[in-house]
Amino acid sequence: MPRTAESETPLVGKFAGNIYTGESFTDSVYFDYLTAFWVGYSMTNYAYATACIDNFSLFMNVFHDWYLISTR
Repeated sequence: MPRTAESETPLVGKFAGNIYTGESFTDSVYFDYLTAFWVGYSMTNYAYATACIDNFSLFMNVFHDWYLISTR
């Protein structure tokens, strides 16, 4: 399979971001890892997988916000 610009993402700059920056979980490289896991294991075949990833992402966004506020 030939490599395209799409297959070479995420960009290196995205890995440079860390939990101390103001980015939310859904904008972070960690969400990219979760999405790759989701696609790789065909999680759409499981009954509650969509609700699970949505709720987990919401929780992690709130957790990141709390962590940023508490460390400042």
